[in-house]
Amino acid sequence: SGEGVSVSNSLTISLPKRFNVRIDTFGGDIDLTGVEGEIELKTRGGDIQIAETAGRTHVSTSGGDLSFTKVSGEIDGNTSGGDITLRQIFGRGHFNTSGGDIFLDESTNDMNLNTSGGDIQVHHARATVSANTSGGDIEVIECEGHCSVNTSGGNIRLEKIKGELSAGTSGGDISGFDFDEKISVNTSGGDIRLENVRASATCKTSGGDVEVELTLTDFSKKHAVDIRTSGGKITLTIPAKLPATVTAVIHTNRRNYKLERYDIFSDFPLTKTKPEEGEDVLIYSKGEINGGGDPIHLETTNGDIYLKKAE
Repeated sequence: SGEGVSVSNSLTISLPKRFNVRIDTFGGDIDLTGVEGEIELKTRGGDIQIAETAGRTHVSTSGGDLSFTKVSGEIDGNTSGGDITLRQIFGRGHFNTSGGDIFLDESTNDMNLNTSGGDIQVHHARATVSANTSGGDIEVIECEGHCSVNTSGGNIRLEKIKGELSAGTSGGDISGFDFDEKISVNTSGGDIRLENVRASATCKTSGGDVEVELTLTDFSKKHAVDIRTSGGKITLTIPAKLPATVTAVIHTNRRNYKLERYDIFSDFPLTKTKPEEGEDVLIYSKGEINGGGDPIHLETTNGDIYLKKAE
C-alpha cells in the first residue's frame, strides 16, 4: 500500500538455572533473571537488567542503562550512554559509564565505580570502594572498608565512614560526619566541614574555610591533625583533655595584617611569637597541651585560626 510499517520483536527464553549465557543484540533491551553461570550480554541500543544471578558476568551497552540486583561473582559493567543502578551486589565489581549517574545500595565486596558525566551515590558498602567522576557530586553513606572518592567537578558528602578514607575534589565542598579511621580530604575550590572525627585527619584546601571536630575518647588512638588552607579560616574543636603538640601558623602581608588583624585564638595555653617585621608577616603559636602528644598543625594564608575546647 506504500504506507510505512513498524515492526517490534520481543523474545523470551526459558533457561535451566545453571547455564552459560551469551547474548549480542543490535537494537533491544535484555532482561536476565535467576541464572548461575558465565554471563556475557551486549546490546548496542538498549537497557540491560540482571537479577538474582551468580557467576562471572560481563555486560555492555552503547545506548542504555544498566541495572543489577542480587548479583554474585565477578562483575564487569559498561555503558556509554546511561545510568548504572546496583542493589545487593555480592561479588567484586567494576562499573563504567561515560554519560550517566551511578547508584550503589549494599555491597559486600570491592567496588570500582567510574563515570565521566554524572553523580555517584554509595550506600551501605561493607568492603573497599573506589569512586571517580569527572563531572558530578559524590555521596557516601555507611562504608566499612577503605574508601577512595574523587571528583573533578562537584561536592563530596560523607556519612558514617568506618574504614580509612581518601577524598578529593577540584571544584567543590567536602562535608560529613562520623569517621572511625584515618581520613585525608583535599579540595582546590571549596570549604571543608567534618564532624565527629575519631582518628587522624589531614585536610587541605586552596580556596575555603576548614572546620573540623575531633570527638575521640580513646587518646591512645592516633589522632594527628594537619589542616592547611591558602585562603580561609580554620576552626578545630578538640576534647578538653586531648594530649597534643600544637603548631599554628598564619601567613599574610603587612597591608592585610593592618587591615584585617588576623590572629590565632586558642582555648588552650599556647606560646605566641610577635609578628615578624617586613612586608611578609608570620603569626605563629605553639605549645604542648595536656602534657603533649600527637602533632596538630594548623596553617592558613589570610585567615584566622581557632583552636576550641569541646563543651
